[in-house]
Amino acid sequence: MDAGAASTEDGADAETATVEELRRGLEELASTVDDRDERRAVRRALRLLEEFPEKAGGIRKCTRRDVAESFVGSILVSLPLLVEDGVFEIAVYLLSDLRLFALDLLFLLGTTIGLLYAADFRELTVTRPLFGVIPAGSSRCWSSRF
Repeated sequence: MDAGAASTEDGADAETATVEELRRGLEELASTVDDRDERRAVRRALRLLEEFPEKAGGIRKCTRRDVAESFVGSILVSLPLLVEDGVFEIAVYLLSDLRLFALDLLFLLGTTIGLLYAADFRELTVTRPLFGVIPAGSSRCWSSRF
């Protein structure tokens, strides 16, 4: 490992430690504050700190905005495909030859893996899923490094 990489890792560790120290300090402050307005301000600061993605830890939870963006994106991509009959003609053509179908599946798999690799997803953690499957908006549902 070269010196530049070591200093970068040390900087990320120091930043993570600083964020954790800040979180602990705010939690201690929340338990000791007597005034209602001050307690509300400390809770607001804790929520903001929780929303802020850490460099080392990545995104800590999915928000409503993330869910809305996913929904709108899926509608925008799938709507033209459902409206046009050409999609069914393409499917019939690809299914007519098993080699074409296998090539299409390999392309889809490669594209999916490539996108996930480019996004650098490392761990998917769903703590409180809706209906046992869907990540909830308030749960910590993924960890990635950006």
